[in-house]
Amino acid sequence: MAEWVKKQLRGEEPEAPSVTQLREWSKDGDPMHKQFKSIVRIANPDVLNSGWSVRSVISQYNGKPFLSNKTHTMERRGDTLILCFDVHIFSFLARKMYFEQLEMFGKLVLDVGFVVESRDQKYLPERFIGCVRLIKFDPESFCAKISDRF
Repeated sequence: MAEWVKKQLRGEEPEAPSVTQLREWSKDGDPMHKQFKSIVRIANPDVLNSGWSVRSVISQYNGKPFLSNKTHTMERRGDTLILCFDVHIFSFLARKMYFEQLEMFGKLVLDVGFVVESRDQKYLPERFIGCVRLIKFDPESFCAKISDRF
């Protein structure tokens, strides 16, 4: 999280509308939990050795935000907010693409960002609440019990 966001959350600076929304969103039972957007972008799609259909899907959806409301759970442990994403709940196409390209993850550079969707004018403009760049990511080492069920 950016330092300016941390300062605003601690009350050291006036809160931007997006930080106010983040504060409200992170409360237990907040109805905005369904407004969580994930954005995944493959920074180097040229390394994929795949057919036309995979390249077409990637070019169409690469970097497009999607609501991940049904695929994640959220819990709070002290000052830590934990989000868990379950790929098995993703749509059929997303699961199929994920598992078919699993061996390619080690070659990909993935940019992943998260936004709380603003449905109220008072929270605009939307801003990232977190982002990460994954390089040489190996899902097998992080997800030892991963399955290939569809």
